[in-house]
Amino acid sequence: MKTVRDFGGVVVVRVEAARGRRSAAAHRRPPALNASAKRLEIQGLRALAVVLVVLDHLGLWPHGGFIGVDVFFVVSGFLITQLLVRSAVGGASVGAYFGSFYLRRARRILPAALLTLLACWLVAGLAFRGARIGETHSDVLWALGFAANIHFSAIGTNYFASAREPSLVQHFWSLAVEEQFYVVWPVLLLAAVVLLGRRGRGGLSALLAVVVALSAGSFAWALHQTSTAATAAYFSTASRAWELGVGATLAVAIARFPGVAGRMRVVRGPAILLGAAGVLVSAAVVKSAPGFPSPAALAPVAATALILFAGASSTSVFGRWTWPLTNPVSVWLGEISYSLYLWHWPVIVLAASRMTAGTAAYYAVAVCATVGLSMLSYYFIEQPIRDRVAPRRLVADRPRWLAAGVAAVLVLAALGSYHFRPKPAPPVATQAPVAQSPVAAASQPAASGSRVRPVDPTIALPSASLAAAVAAAVEARGFPALNPDLDQLGIPAAQREVWHGCETQTELRASCTFGPAKAASNGSAKRTVLVLGDSVAMSWTPAVRAALGPDGWTVYGFARGQCPAANVAVSPQQLGAATAQGCADHHAAVADVVRRLDPSLIVVSSSDESLTELRDGASGQAAVTEYRAGLTSVLRGLVARHRAVVVLAPPPRGKALLSCDTPGASPVACLGQLKPTWNEQSSADRAAASATGARYLDTLLWFCSANDYCPAFVGHTPVTYDGVHMTKQYATVIAPELAAALTG
Repeated sequence: MKTVRDFGGVVVVRVEAARGRRSAAAHRRPPALNASAKRLEIQGLRALAVVLVVLDHLGLWPHGGFIGVDVFFVVSGFLITQLLVRSAVGGASVGAYFGSFYLRRARRILPAALLTLLACWLVAGLAFRGARIGETHSDVLWALGFAANIHFSAIGTNYFASAREPSLVQHFWSLAVEEQFYVVWPVLLLAAVVLLGRRGRGGLSALLAVVVALSAGSFAWALHQTSTAATAAYFSTASRAWELGVGATLAVAIARFPGVAGRMRVVRGPAILLGAAGVLVSAAVVKSAPGFPSPAALAPVAATALILFAGASSTSVFGRWTWPLTNPVSVWLGEISYSLYLWHWPVIVLAASRMTAGTAAYYAVAVCATVGLSMLSYYFIEQPIRDRVAPRRLVADRPRWLAAGVAAVLVLAALGSYHFRPKPAPPVATQAPVAQSPVAAASQPAASGSRVRPVDPTIALPSASLAAAVAAAVEARGFPALNPDLDQLGIPAAQREVWHGCETQTELRASCTFGPAKAASNGSAKRTVLVLGDSVAMSWTPAVRAALGPDGWTVYGFARGQCPAANVAVSPQQLGAATAQGCADHHAAVADVVRRLDPSLIVVSSSDESLTELRDGASGQAAVTEYRAGLTSVLRGLVARHRAVVVLAPPPRGKALLSCDTPGASPVACLGQLKPTWNEQSSADRAAASATGARYLDTLLWFCSANDYCPAFVGHTPVTYDGVHMTKQYATVIAPELAAALTG
């Protein structure tokens, strides 16, 4: 005897007859809703996703491997919704419904995650110095509360903090998205089942309509947010919920139409292979911006859904078609994929902070340490707690201890690769020619290997002491006592010290006015200088003050972060719609500010990344041409009324001391080298100045040796606080050079 309870194809059966008899209703139960069924292709899909993520984070092909996270979202939404639907329609009490789900979720997620967070907290104090330790501890607390996505979104959209080094726990943002989703989704699903009533297939149809509507709403919001604030969209649960919703939709649809998946019997193998190929192609062609996460994530999401749907009606291996996903290696990697995801990122960040990325030793350390730690985490923390393995069984499990031995060998191999890694010696610096009288400078030959042509009047030569100090820093074998030290180089404190409230949009601010309240005069010449541009221009402001202030100049700052001096439209996808519009308003206000202030000297500077942030996505020579035209139009207006206009080259981007000055590291790890974008920016600035009668000053030799090595410190002074913006202290160091260049 048996009783059957039918809810649109989801069947709960109680058998009281002979074991060999099976009811006709049991045949209708979708295998995808069988909790005991092990779908090997899903394990292989997880393996593919985590391998893509790791390859991307190692800087290897395919460079769109970050879409592996999107694959995880769809798989998670699919599997979790299957469990929830089974529980909700199976008559479970409210307490059992929520209790069993969250207990299972906690056993699955928390043990390995807590171990990883504890390790990151402890290792930060050993591997880092200064403010980065506190930053890491703060990040861990956000991750512990499953709010890492909110935290890192705020950092990514806050220009003052966006240049900080990668966090050891930055990858926890995706876990935060999932857990925030699963705080809401079980409640919504149960509410829908209760309110819609349990009326067979009609009830599932109504539930399916609800899931589709919610997913569509999330996707629509994601499209909007991606186009206006891409960084926020990347981390946003609301903008990512549709990806989990696709998996949820598929789970409910299969329950509502159980026979549809079964009709794919003949083509399910090729369909799964096609889906796997779709994930790989997505990783090869999808770019992080523009258009990501929406609509670009549609490609990997659709490919993942195809795999899940095609395999829903069978638990078989599907023959040779699915071998790439169902072979033993793929299945094993899928089993430990969660631990692999947790451990790979902190290992990569630590390896990159202490080794040269891209070397064989770097890859050996990253891969061996990641796999070894993941195996230990999986076999002794994640799997035993998840499956409630008794301690006695754990101790007696020989294969588990064999895996521990393999993991130990891998960790030892990582440590050995790190210890015996090649340790590069400091390069030999080519000292720059020094500033002399014009006649002497013109007659001095360029140093061997130098890019400098002393006869070029646009090249700002350093003093003899500065040139020697830069060369000595390039060749240094140890870190000096820094002033400011690493504790003072945290971005918020250093930013306040350098920018002094200069961030503005359309009005001059008293907080960015320095010197006499009314400009002093020297004869009939008014001594006022206006600094224009983006945050790099702001970081020049202390140097301009130190250079001209002693002679009675009044310094005004009119600048906006991420808004170059050139009248060009910046990308809302990269920088956000608010920044793009604010930049347009700022550009429109420049002419009025200049007219009202009527300065005798205008100093212009912009970041060397300006060429990569144009609204139309131009790159290479097209970006140079567009930027040059935009700067030319601005300079032409500024030089009117015979004003002196000077375009300062930006400091070259380098390495932040907070990331490279680590215990056991040498200054070689902090050496930067000139990037192509700096030369491209220089050519655009130089051409625009030449076309308008403005002066261009190539300031590179104030920061780098003549053979283009750029140290992170000179003497005892950090050059920048974040690899981009000058410290106030270094601005003072180069003030004599700047004074001579501006007034000479």
